[in-house]
Amino acid sequence: MIYGGSLLSYEEYDQALAMDGIAGQMADKDTRVQVITTNAPRPYMSDLRVRQAVAYAIDKEELSLAISNGYEPPADIPATRDTPYADIELETTYDYNPDMANQLLDEAGWVMNESTGIREKDGEPLNLLLTLEADHNALSMPTAEVIKSQLAEAGIDVTIYGTEQMQWYADYLEGKFDLTLWHSQFAFASPHCWFTPMDSMVPQTPSLPGIEGSDEFLATIKELTNMVDEQEVRDTYTYLFNFDVGTVLDIPLTYQKDMIVYNTDKISGYTFTGTPYFFDILSLEPAE
Repeated sequence: MIYGGSLLSYEEYDQALAMDGIAGQMADKDTRVQVITTNAPRPYMSDLRVRQAVAYAIDKEELSLAISNGYEPPADIPATRDTPYADIELETTYDYNPDMANQLLDEAGWVMNESTGIREKDGEPLNLLLTLEADHNALSMPTAEVIKSQLAEAGIDVTIYGTEQMQWYADYLEGKFDLTLWHSQFAFASPHCWFTPMDSMVPQTPSLPGIEGSDEFLATIKELTNMVDEQEVRDTYTYLFNFDVGTVLDIPLTYQKDMIVYNTDKISGYTFTGTPYFFDILSLEPAE
């Protein structure tokens, strides 16, 4: 028996289901969101137009097909769809639009070098460092490779740097990235636990000082602690999500799923709990 997307890719899931004596199931609920966080103070990323171009250049539908055989739906906010207060309308969305990506990069002064296929400005190529925790999730590196390929279509060169968990932590806290690939909090912990650490210990921490309006954003997060009015809380989260996505602090990619495969000689089924990523042995149905 294998449980969870951290250990099993969707391709491996489909391959397992094709084997005799093996069955599997996938949860209806989303587990969490695969996200890219941008680092605004970095020289190339400080221009909002570049961050927007990166967002527009990512084809989430193609990404979903490439990494999950279409199982993971494209995401629009960094929270799963059943997360409290996540049922909002975004003021700005970044659906795949390569023409807009190219227009924004042109406006920002990044000129395509036809011989290299990489945009340049003042003699410098547009190269972005994409970091990730390489050993945490089966899909992290494949996702990074697809993103690299898609951004190349817009003339953005990407260097992928995968490392172990503690090194990834240390690097992002020091701001050593242009883009970093990771995951949102689980639904039961969001959205409060998504926003609260942003002033101290997550990839957004080094990025926020480079984003206009971040002081008000962080102050609003702190004010949530004392809010009791339901509508005020809802309005506040609507503002926070819109700031997060609108400024391209974060680029939500896909909604991830829990899955399980098992030997049908021993197990006949599994009932997923209401808590994503939580395996309950009592929910296994033994084979007769």
